[in-house]
Amino acid sequence: MGSRSASLSAGMGAPPTVGRPPGVQERSAAERGDLDLAPGVQGRSPAGGAGGCPPRASSIPSQDRGVGTRNSSERTLRLALEYDGTAYRGFGIQPAAPTIQGVLEGALTAALGHPARVVAGGRTDSGVHAVGQVVSLRTTARLDAEAVRRATNARLPADVRVRAVAEVPDKFDARRSALWRAYRYTLWRDAAPNIWWQRYSYHYAWPLDLAAMRRASRRLEGRHDFAALVTHQAQNAPGSTVRRVITARWRTDGAFWHFDVVADAFLRHMVRTMVGTLLLVGRGDLAPRDVDAVLRGRDRRRAGPTVPAAGLTLMEIAYPSNDA
Repeated sequence: MGSRSASLSAGMGAPPTVGRPPGVQERSAAERGDLDLAPGVQGRSPAGGAGGCPPRASSIPSQDRGVGTRNSSERTLRLALEYDGTAYRGFGIQPAAPTIQGVLEGALTAALGHPARVVAGGRTDSGVHAVGQVVSLRTTARLDAEAVRRATNARLPADVRVRAVAEVPDKFDARRSALWRAYRYTLWRDAAPNIWWQRYSYHYAWPLDLAAMRRASRRLEGRHDFAALVTHQAQNAPGSTVRRVITARWRTDGAFWHFDVVADAFLRHMVRTMVGTLLLVGRGDLAPRDVDAVLRGRDRRRAGPTVPAAGLTLMEIAYPSNDA
């Protein structure tokens, strides 16, 4: 796998523009229907199409976005976040390293007037971005939802933003309440690098068989043991490596190739190793049917390399309507 990994890494642009990755727009009706959930899966259809994006702040009820103060009592808040992850060592707190959780909790502590601890719906890795991250926290502060959003954003760096805040039922937990998560991995397929997208895509100009990659992607759908597609640390960690992938599909938009994958939950590096394996299929090093053997074998050495973090974005996290 050493030579394969080296060749797949060639041509990667240096990853930090701030905010939403360029080109992420509202979806058309046709695009919204393209990623319908499998039968029996609850929640809204995940973001899809070349311009799929998570719900905007306007989707949060207006009574939770008013300005002012309210009576003091402990309550649960849900925050919708977006961030450019280039300068951060992932979401979760790490000693002596900048993290999204670290800067967010620092800003919230100053805004709320008490120590804040958040729970994330998705713990993104180092260098990974988000336009649809969700966190929850408990607070006794009297600020209403909109005041919390404004006060927190005033204390955050420019590459992290709270899009919306809502008060939610006490049972809501951003991680445990989630129905599914949607990620997107973006390839830039032109021969020349794109300097505007190098923070948010992987420049990969090698010839690829897109039809074969699409056939292989369908073999990832369903309930599987994904031990072969995660780090050795994740393989040896307590807990199951079985996950349910709801959809795994490729879309093209000019020189952009987007891999959209939706699952009940993800393991560390799972999406990036999926993409690395699918690139081997596209190059002809693996056949689409070989994906089945890779999964059954649970051997990391048989899968593709872990592609760079810059191309990966957390697009959306869905929750039951009574938790929203």
